[in-house]
Amino acid sequence: MLANGSLHSNGAVGIAENLPKYLSAPLENRTNRRIRAAFIMVFIALGIGLYLHTLSYPPVWDDHDFFELNEQIRSLKSIPQYFIAEPQKTHGGVFRPIVYVYHTILYWADGGKARGLRLFLIICHILAAIALASIVRRAIHQLKSAEDARLYTGIPELAGLYFLAHPIHIEAVTWLSGGGYAVCGLFFLIAFLLFQHGKLWLSLLSFMLSLLTTEMALSFPVVVLLYMLLLRGRDKRTGDRETSSLSGRPFFQIAAYLLVVAIYILYRYIILGQLSRGIPPYGGSVFASSLSMCKVILDYLHLLLVPGNLLVDHYFEILGKGQIWYALLIAAVLLFLIIAFIVVRRRDAVTFFFFAWFFITLLPVSNLIPTGGTPKAERYLFIPSSGISAVVILLFGNLVNFRIRLFDSVRSFSMKKYVLAFCITLIMLLGVRTFFQNRVWRSEQALWQQAVIQNLFNPRAHGNYCGTLWDSKDYVRLLSSYRRAQRYTGRFQLEMAAIWIMLGNKTKAEQQLRDAIKMDPQEKPPRKLLGQILLDKGKPEEAYEYLSKYDGEDRDAKFLMALATGAILQDDEETYQKAKEELIKNFPNYEEHARYLKAYYLDEQEMYDAAISEWEKYISEYDSTFVNMTGYAVSLSKVGRANEAELIFNLIKSKVTDFWMAYYNLAYFYIRNKQYDKAILSLSEGLELVPDQPDMLNSLAYCYLMIGEKETASSIFVQLAQQAPNYYLASGNIGRAYHHLGNFDKAEQFLDQYQFLLEDEPLSYAYHGDLYGDMGYHKMSLHYYLIAIEKAFDDEEVLDLIRSETKALDNQIVRDYLKDLTEQSKG
Repeated sequence: MLANGSLHSNGAVGIAENLPKYLSAPLENRTNRRIRAAFIMVFIALGIGLYLHTLSYPPVWDDHDFFELNEQIRSLKSIPQYFIAEPQKTHGGVFRPIVYVYHTILYWADGGKARGLRLFLIICHILAAIALASIVRRAIHQLKSAEDARLYTGIPELAGLYFLAHPIHIEAVTWLSGGGYAVCGLFFLIAFLLFQHGKLWLSLLSFMLSLLTTEMALSFPVVVLLYMLLLRGRDKRTGDRETSSLSGRPFFQIAAYLLVVAIYILYRYIILGQLSRGIPPYGGSVFASSLSMCKVILDYLHLLLVPGNLLVDHYFEILGKGQIWYALLIAAVLLFLIIAFIVVRRRDAVTFFFFAWFFITLLPVSNLIPTGGTPKAERYLFIPSSGISAVVILLFGNLVNFRIRLFDSVRSFSMKKYVLAFCITLIMLLGVRTFFQNRVWRSEQALWQQAVIQNLFNPRAHGNYCGTLWDSKDYVRLLSSYRRAQRYTGRFQLEMAAIWIMLGNKTKAEQQLRDAIKMDPQEKPPRKLLGQILLDKGKPEEAYEYLSKYDGEDRDAKFLMALATGAILQDDEETYQKAKEELIKNFPNYEEHARYLKAYYLDEQEMYDAAISEWEKYISEYDSTFVNMTGYAVSLSKVGRANEAELIFNLIKSKVTDFWMAYYNLAYFYIRNKQYDKAILSLSEGLELVPDQPDMLNSLAYCYLMIGEKETASSIFVQLAQQAPNYYLASGNIGRAYHHLGNFDKAEQFLDQYQFLLEDEPLSYAYHGDLYGDMGYHKMSLHYYLIAIEKAFDDEEVLDLIRSETKALDNQIVRDYLKDLTEQSKG
């Protein structure tokens, strides 16, 4: 790379001391070989340092299906099957038996943990970087004259280190499911290195292994052909036949690689029955699709040169007619880059080859003609990035012999030291970026959170991030995240509706579902849920229109019960019988529930007299279990027949002593009748069965609150907050408990959660008013009180709660405001 010269050394010398001399020494030198071995140790140390901390990371995203929960890879006996049949746990339309082989071996070797597989992928990445350094060294030696090649000593190792440190490879190394691209890349690079050394048969074997790892290796013969053409061009110019072993028999070698491709394609077709999954062009036309993918290629180049916006899932934008000039500009830029390198091909064949390497190896996954799969993914760049890594370092290497002369009187100086320092600094910066970017993969939530933050318009990133929040039951955060997703993508109405249903706000759920249907009239799930909500809200005719026309595969028990109920109410006996038979067949536990559908519905609509009539009719006809007698008891209690209801509730509890709901239902009955002492007794008995059941704890604390034992109630609410911090139903009471205990910060936190989840709930404002009043914020307290009264003034039951549970009506301004509202309403 630098000036010609030799290196002398006595004994073992450190890399740092010999590096400048090494970079200027002849290619084949004993000391050089020693330092080259030392460089290999640097490769190993750097690779381990960048990725070792990922060994403890759990599987994420597709890793659950393809590794963690994949029954097929749990036995070594499955390995032969991978080569004669399509693996069951895989994306459709791909055939990658080598991936399943190393998954199986490493799953078995490490007892089902991910550490072994991660370590294997790290080793593959390190070996690939070392192979790239050897390829670059050999290419310089074969495509340049001996005198020129001597000037590039040290460039190969820097190119390999640049490749190793680049953060674009994180997805292919850290993500277990993306590791096939790293393994394929290793086989690909080894195959080309063997080809450079004239070992054709070993190269063909490695090439076949890369094909059986991922289809991306199909570009290999084109890379070989280009290299041969460049070799022949050099031989013609120089008359040097040193590389004749490669360039002298091009037809035979290319034919051998093409034969491997033909065998692979035929083999793949026999297994899969198709050559490609094939999908319609993006945007509906090949032209729009090709232009859109040109932008993706330009984005790839940008990520390789400036790796800033690294994401697990990049948003793919289809360029339409309105962006045609932008698209043409992108295509023109790419064409200019290609032409520029073609023009300088004779001057620097090595740089030209590795730049062409990027485009050639990217072709199988470029989707210029869509073949399926993800349109844009960082893992696709494992092989193409090796070309760009070589190009970047070669371009800087060409500056080494460039000398600057500022003035005639000032001696010129070499760029050697500055270029070397810059390259090493660049590699170090890439390594730092890789180390910290790897931390994003520490959990599924962290992974998708970063994807959302860096691209707010990516629907899949929003959906996957919100999906990670469901298990945490953090409904405030979940609802907030879906609201953000809906704001930036215009989607997720169905998911928002599901949350509102869970929170008991069917009005908001209905609006979300109607919006979802308006956006996509063909989408079925929103119609299913909307039908169920309309039925619950006492709109059976409109509900039945949605329910009866739903033919989705997910006809679960709840849907079938709703459909059967709607059919009864609409006198559609045929649909009722079919729905009932399907319900009993697929969900036998609901057989008895199916008998009481109309009674349940009437009870839901608060038509208790009619419900009791239906209950008595069904009970007289069938032998009923005590569990389903609960509905009958509820209806009795609603019409004032409390003694009969209490008798049934106690009967149920005595017959099903191990069923906590029996105790809960009896306690709820007592709470409705303000018999809090009896409710406490029943809840205490139920909690002996399920000590941590949040509904029971919440009701027990509420009872103590109602009888004036605020200390006991507060302690139970605090216990509930610790055991189930995301139990949304109790957030208001937990906030009040912390308020009573003087912990205003915690009180505000839970009351804010209560208000966020139930934003139209007057009590949430009244509770805030109490809190801010005791904190000394009297204006804010009055503000919340007035909002509470305004929202509740026409609901006597809620007003009674505000009177009994808060200090709102102790304020003369609030009382006057309520009086004015009442007079305005009457007027």
